[in-house]
Amino acid sequence: MKNIYFPFLLLFIHFCSFSQSNCGWSVTNTASNATLAILEDNFGDFTIWHNPLATNITLISNLTCPVVLGVFYTDDSGQLVCGGQTVWNNTGSMAISAWGDDPTTAEKDGFSGGESYTFKLCVDGVIYNANSITMSTENPFSDSYSTNAMGNILSMNFSNPGGNPCETIGILDETQDKYLIKQVDMYGRNVSLKKNTGFLINIYSDMTTSKVYSF
Repeated sequence: MKNIYFPFLLLFIHFCSFSQSNCGWSVTNTASNATLAILEDNFGDFTIWHNPLATNITLISNLTCPVVLGVFYTDDSGQLVCGGQTVWNNTGSMAISAWGDDPTTAEKDGFSGGESYTFKLCVDGVIYNANSITMSTENPFSDSYSTNAMGNILSMNFSNPGGNPCETIGILDETQDKYLIKQVDMYGRNVSLKKNTGFLINIYSDMTTSKVYSF
């Protein structure tokens, strides 16, 4: 079991009281919350599937465009509402405050006791739904909400609605255990990892290279 120091992790929480991200997610601070940790050691288990029928995935930690992870509860109308969010930080562990329902208000405006968490990922304004999630249930962690509870997110898998939303996105090569991190032209100038034509040089995570002709 990994040792987690939650007072330290609280420094990473992105407090979003009455704020709105570029994804349109509005979060209300209801004064009671649970803390959901995301440890840097688990970054390799946070992925986006481009094609569920193949082994083509992207590690979230490789994305270089704006990424926001949100946790959602179900309101009185049965709709999913954002109850906490954080900007993805590739440089260290982070956490999300999942805000609980305020009992002094008539409407349900946060998580109820025992309610499961639903996660969504927003990559450069494009929203992805979680296909699967694994959270620790080993004491003192819980995979459902209660006030002052602690959660530890071990892995997440998101589906791609179609196309890469980022200009620069690492593409994992499962057969060689490496992923494409950059493309340059024959003059060494950076080019987008989206559709390009001509002679290009692929640079991979293990710092190997390959020359390709794209058309």
